Amino acid sequence: VLESAAELFRIYRQILSQLSKLTTGKALIRLSKIFSKYLIQYQHKILDTILPDSKSLVSVDLKSQQEGIDIISLVLNTADYCSQTVLQLEEKIKTLIEPKELSAQVEFEGPNNGFLQLIIYCINLLFYKIENDIQISWRELSNFNWKVLNEVTGESRYLGSLKSIIREDCQLIFKKISKIIYIRNLIDKLLEMLLKNIILNIIKLEPISVIM
Repeated sequence: VLESAAELFRIYRQILSQLSKLTTGKALIRLSKIFSKYLIQYQHKILDTILPDSKSLVSVDLKSQQEGIDIISLVLNTADYCSQTVLQLEEKIKTLIEPKELSAQVEFEGPNNGFLQLIIYCINLLFYKIENDIQISWRELSNFNWKVLNEVTGESRYLGSLKSIIREDCQLIFKKISKIIYIRNLIDKLLEMLLKNIILNIIKLEPISVIM
């Protein structure tokens, strides 16, 4: 998680604590709107701007690829932290407000939705890297002369490279992601893509013999 996010919420808690000693009324509602405004700006001006583009993830420079994965994972984890902490902040402000019916005016849906969309975008960027890396495996599958096979002798070359690439990419990515739910999401997307592409590429080889 970026230190700037932790510092931002530390300042928010400090301001909220100071103001709540003076009032529990509409001033807290106005403060929540200020908090919301600058959370949105934090996402756009800090988190969005440091994300690498997809080209760096498919660069021949392995160092650039690793740095890209590191930054994307950092932003993903920070966006998750912000999303969770925003909800806690909302609940805290609501408990302080009097009369209680005013608490309905406190909501952080805007910034929270922004952080959730950013999480999805980060997962898609990481998925894009894996999807691009395994293109070589599909080319191996398509370019091999399957009709010369007389018997099944073992694992196909395309499958070996497919497993190797997926294993290497997942080892790089998974250890950087803080929550298992996002790893599961990435695996689900990966599985769906693999099944679809294997079927599509095999269909291109028709007619398909028993040995094939």
